[in-house]
Amino acid sequence: MSFVYFIAPVNGGPIRIGRTTKVDNRLKGLMNMSPVELELIGVVSGGPYVEYWLHEYFAKDRLHSEWFKPSKQLLEIAEDARAEVRNRLIPDEPTSTSRIWLTKATLQKLKTSTAELRRLTGLSSVSEISPLTVRSIARLCSIYPERFQPNDFYDTPKNPGSVEA
Repeated sequence: MSFVYFIAPVNGGPIRIGRTTKVDNRLKGLMNMSPVELELIGVVSGGPYVEYWLHEYFAKDRLHSEWFKPSKQLLEIAEDARAEVRNRLIPDEPTSTSRIWLTKATLQKLKTSTAELRRLTGLSSVSEISPLTVRSIARLCSIYPERFQPNDFYDTPKNPGSVEA
C-alpha cells in the first residue's frame, strides 16, 4: 500500500508532499539530509495520482521540488491528515493508473483534441501526447477541474472537491 505524506520542520516552515510505502523510513531518510528536525504532519492513503494531483493543486505554493509554502489550505489538509480525516479536496486514487491511449473515441468523450491536450499539459508540439501518463492526467484534473475529472480517464469517482461532486 502506498501513502502520501506531509512532512515539515518541527518549528514550522515548508511542507513536503511526497509518496512512499514506508512512511517511518521516509521520515528518517529526510531527517538524515535535513539541517533541521522534521516531523510527520499527516498521511493519507494514495499513490502517484493523489501525489501528482496535490503537487499540481498547490503548484502556486511550490518552493522547490516537493516542498511547498505552508498556505492556509495546505495546512488544513495536512492537519486533517494528522487527525486521520481525508480532506474532501483530496481525490481517491484510481483503481487502475495505467496510461490512457488517446483514441478518437477517447478524444470525442473528452470533447478535446490532441493539440488542445498538448497546450493544456504544457507539452510541445513534437512531444508524444499518447498515452497520457498519470502525471498528465492529474495535472489536467487539478488545473481544469471544471473540464476534466479522474472518472473521465479512470474508473473512479469525481474529485470530491469538484463542483459536480
